[in-house]
Amino acid sequence: MNRKQLTLLNIIVPLSKKVKKQVWRNISSELDLGFTGQVSQLRKYWGYILSGVTSLGLLLSVTLINQTVHAQLDWDINTDLSKQQISVVATTHQHVNEKNACTLWIKKGDKMLLVGAMPETGKKTFNLNSEVLSMLKKGTIIISFENKDNPLPSTPTLISYQGEWTF
Repeated sequence: MNRKQLTLLNIIVPLSKKVKKQVWRNISSELDLGFTGQVSQLRKYWGYILSGVTSLGLLLSVTLINQTVHAQLDWDINTDLSKQQISVVATTHQHVNEKNACTLWIKKGDKMLLVGAMPETGKKTFNLNSEVLSMLKKGTIIISFENKDNPLPSTPTLISYQGEWTF
């Protein structure tokens, strides 16, 4: 039945307002009312849609914020932007010269920052400040040998490794 036929039926057999509303509700629920019906169905399931979109957004934000960089040298270097930390784990590193310490640097453009001394064994975590965080994207990772007896210099002395810090 279309709308015109239902209107004619209402004229022939008049019903009370309460009964009319119930009949129209029943008919509307049985019929697909085109765009209006789709909108009402969408409104009916908005909670499910909203929770799905929110879950997807949370998943993507965690994935994008908690990015990790791995430099497979003699260390496993992980950058966790969500915690603003770099963790370095000595994996296959064999410390040969006891007078030298391996140090981690970040370079971007002409600017060079010392992150800290690399661990000879075990794990070491470096907390990052805003200056270091800004240099990580499209920056260069440098590992150098520095004399343990001297204070750490402002630039690397003997570079062991240099590569792009990629996410």
